[in-house]
Amino acid sequence: MWNPFDRHRKREMDAAEREVAEKKFNKRRLTNLLGYICSQSDSRNHDNNAIIFTFIKILTDKIVPDNAGTLITADKELPSSTETGNLFVQPDHRVSWKYDIERVIYGAFYEDPINVSVDIDLAKDPVITFPWNQQRLMYCAEKIGGADNPWQEKSNNHFARLLLPMGVTHIYNGLHSTFTGMIKREGMLSFYDGSNHSVHDISRLYPLLQFDGTDYLIAGSDVIAGKARSFEFGCIFEIGRMLHEKGVCFKSLLR
Repeated sequence: MWNPFDRHRKREMDAAEREVAEKKFNKRRLTNLLGYICSQSDSRNHDNNAIIFTFIKILTDKIVPDNAGTLITADKELPSSTETGNLFVQPDHRVSWKYDIERVIYGAFYEDPINVSVDIDLAKDPVITFPWNQQRLMYCAEKIGGADNPWQEKSNNHFARLLLPMGVTHIYNGLHSTFTGMIKREGMLSFYDGSNHSVHDISRLYPLLQFDGTDYLIAGSDVIAGKARSFEFGCIFEIGRMLHEKGVCFKSLLR
C-alpha cells in the first residue's frame, strides 16, 4: 500500500494536502481490515465468527502497550483516563446538541446494564486499561504476579465495564494492577450480579454514528460528529457494527 507519509513525499505536500491524503489512507486501511474480516467469517459458522474477536484482541493489544510505552518514557504522569464513554468518540459539541449524541453515548455506556455472568481472562480477552502513574506501575509490576503473589481480583479496587457486541472490557479502577496482570498473563475478572462490574451493549450507537477512518460521522451523512480517540478504537467500533449486523455477540460465544 502506498503510504502518503513517506518522508520525501510529506515534505512536498502542504497541510491541507496532507490532511486529505491522511484521510484517504486511513479510510483505505479501515476498508482493508473490514474486508479481510468479512472474508474470514461467516455468520453460520461459530469458529469463523470467533476469529473476529482475534482481530479485536490484536487492536487492543496495540492500544494498551502504546499507552504504557508513552507513560514509561514521559517526563511526568499522564492524565488519568477512566471514562468509558470517552473511549471511542469525542463528540463535537457544536453538532452533539442537534443529534443528542452525548445523551445517546451516556445511555449506551452507563445505563441499562445486562445481567450476565462471565469471567474475563486478562491473558486472553480484549481488555483496555490506561495506567497513568509511573511509580504505581512499577510498584505493581514488582509486587504482583508469580507463584509468591499471584494476581487476584480485589472487590474494593477492580471495577470494569464489558462492552458488547465487541467484547472489550474497559478497566476504570485498578488500572495499574490490572495492567500488571495482563503483562504477566494471569488473573480473571468475574462479572456477576452484585459484582463491581457491569455489561453494556452499545449497539444503539450504530444507527447514529459511523467511523470513516479518521472521524465519526452522523450515519448516512458527511456531518462530522466527533473525533476518534485513535484509529484502532475506530476500527473496533466498526468491527462491533459488523458483529451487530451478523447477530453475533461476544457474550454468546462465552456461553
